[in-house]
Amino acid sequence: MNSYAKQAILSRWVALSCSLMLVGSCFASNFRTFTNKEGVQIAAEFLEFPDEKTIRIRRISDSQEFLLEISNLGLTDQQFLAGELKKRAAATMSDSEGTLIVTYPDPSDYVHSVSTIGRWESTQIGARTARVMALGNTWICYWSKEFNVRFLIPYFGETKWKIETDKGGLVWLTRGEGEKELAGIFLPSNQDSENSALIGALDPSLAKNSLCLSCIDSAALVAAVALPAEIPVVLASNRKFSLDSIQNFADRKVIAVHGDISLEDLPELEKCSHLDFLFLKVIGLDQGEILTLPSLPGLQHLGLRDSAGQVEWDKALAGMPSLRSLVTVRTAPETTSPGTPITTFAANPALTVLVAYNRGGNYLSLDALKTAPGLRYLRIGTGDIDGKEEDYSAIYGLERLEYANLALDNIPIEEMDDWFVSGAMENLRDYTGYQVPLFENCPSLESIYLMRSESLEADRDFARFEQAPASLSKLRLNWVHYTSARKLNLPAPENLLSFESGSTTFPNPEFLYRFQNLTRLSVGGDNGGLVEIDVSNFPELTSLHLAKIEDLIGVDGITGSSKIAIVSIHNHPLLGGLGTAQTNESIHTVNISALQLIENLDTFAKITGCKRLLINNCDALTSYEIIEANNDLTQLSVKNCEKLPDVAHTSAN
Repeated sequence: MNSYAKQAILSRWVALSCSLMLVGSCFASNFRTFTNKEGVQIAAEFLEFPDEKTIRIRRISDSQEFLLEISNLGLTDQQFLAGELKKRAAATMSDSEGTLIVTYPDPSDYVHSVSTIGRWESTQIGARTARVMALGNTWICYWSKEFNVRFLIPYFGETKWKIETDKGGLVWLTRGEGEKELAGIFLPSNQDSENSALIGALDPSLAKNSLCLSCIDSAALVAAVALPAEIPVVLASNRKFSLDSIQNFADRKVIAVHGDISLEDLPELEKCSHLDFLFLKVIGLDQGEILTLPSLPGLQHLGLRDSAGQVEWDKALAGMPSLRSLVTVRTAPETTSPGTPITTFAANPALTVLVAYNRGGNYLSLDALKTAPGLRYLRIGTGDIDGKEEDYSAIYGLERLEYANLALDNIPIEEMDDWFVSGAMENLRDYTGYQVPLFENCPSLESIYLMRSESLEADRDFARFEQAPASLSKLRLNWVHYTSARKLNLPAPENLLSFESGSTTFPNPEFLYRFQNLTRLSVGGDNGGLVEIDVSNFPELTSLHLAKIEDLIGVDGITGSSKIAIVSIHNHPLLGGLGTAQTNESIHTVNISALQLIENLDTFAKITGCKRLLINNCDALTSYEIIEANNDLTQLSVKNCEKLPDVAHTSAN
């Protein structure tokens, strides 16, 4: 910018703020002193976002209203406005913008998502925090270790909720600080009379939204005849649904189904006229057979496993006009498709989420994206239709796109640049791909995951980080190799809160120390470069994860961080020391494994807030008493340690 232009901007700010007044405590939170990049301030009332690049303010001194470009403001104001924009977007998000969350059985009590769909939100489950992804109203799938079944629960955007199970087979849900509600019932196999008695004794008013009936064998669902007909029902079975089990619910309000179904029973789902969520695998489908999906006019979320390439998709989608999300997973790339690919989403105007990660089954033509202008989330992988190379320009027109997960490693970077310049990235918040985006065209970007990025050796690619927006707070690298720190000019360090890296060779630890405000640091699969690391260089750190760093011999400063809560250190063959002990009340979880040279845990001698201590495969370790004596542990697990007996202890304290 030349001196004349700078002077002009400065003059405009002086004109706006010539009557600047001190803002007292009498003003509400929407009054703020804004500061531009030249340091000039103006006290004003923040009114609205006319668009995502501009704000409207009312000057306090004379009540005049003005429009300001967000990019002309200082970093602190840009961060504040980015947060306000997200809050307002969440508050006004309509139900039509919901998405799908699906899971596979996982042997642990937490929400586990199989597809990266939507935003990460921190969600409290019991004493643990799990990560739930959502775009507005949606469904979550909770896998219960206790009952070995899944429970489907409607999710309304809460950032805090709690799941509790009791021995009677009931699942209770508390949303935020609200009242406890009945969310699910586990129906054991071959206990029909006991199950009927359990359901018959329930107070129907406890099920405030829906009731999930979960079972290992769908024959157990017969007990549900005792359930009042007005309660919305969710069905989840570990084994395939039988014809009888579906017919029993034909006259009830079944709003979600998760499980396997036989090919001959599939048409029975059309009797479930209230279905909102359907995630299934079709059993008994031959490799060359065409799969006919049921016509479900009210269905909003469809997930299909294994057989995506066997559907005549245009015909099937025409029978689902309300569809908002389509997820196809676990498709076999070597399978020759007997069906026909998706060529249009014209019959699905509400579609906002599309996951077609493995398109080797030839079930999606990218030209179809031209008929889905409302897509907000797209996860897609390389592939071709009938052996022909595809034209990726259809992605360019997705101007509402917020989440892009693009495994498109065969596209030249110049062609990808054309996409960024096209304007399709203006609303993008999360980007996963092989190439560094053009940041000047991604003003809303918050999170980047660069995967298998051997191509990032070029100085040109690394230099792009100099243009990263103030909103970028999370960076993840995988398979990025470089030998000089100068090659990676990351965004302003004060913006970056989370840094994750896997299978990446660092030039030296000073590379990491630049990120002074990190709250989460995760380094794994490092092939060299990190020999020692001092955690005290990250004063804001709350979560530390180190795994499989081949050259690491020392870690220091762990207990010296006053905010660190989780310490997770695994599988470092040369690691011989965890640093000196310091007084610490913030660490609540210590999880270590495969540290063959660690003889003691004196590092943690002065911590007093630890609740969970997990030790596995540490053969040189002789004692953990120093932690046990100074802390009220609610969970202690010691396994596979040569000099220590196995221990598994959990308390309710």
